[in-house]
Amino acid sequence: MHKISGGGSSTDSCSETYSGPGVFSEPETQAILDFITKINEELASYITLHSYSQFILIPFGQNNKPIPQFDSYMDLGRRI
Repeated sequence: MHKISGGGSSTDSCSETYSGPGVFSEPETQAILDFITKINEELASYITLHSYSQFILIPFGQNNKPIPQFDSYMDLGRRI
């Protein structure tokens, strides 16, 4: 969420929604980056599951610009 760092995240390091001091600054996110970088040639796509609500979260969510293949993303999300 570091790119967004607005609504839904906090700059307060004591907050549950703290976005961190920078992109991939925390060990957990660095481990994910390292893993994705390592398997990049073999990776076609990935799906993350979150336990909060019933939202379909898709890439490009940081602004209101139309995205390519929006309908395809939403269709896939609904079928999961």
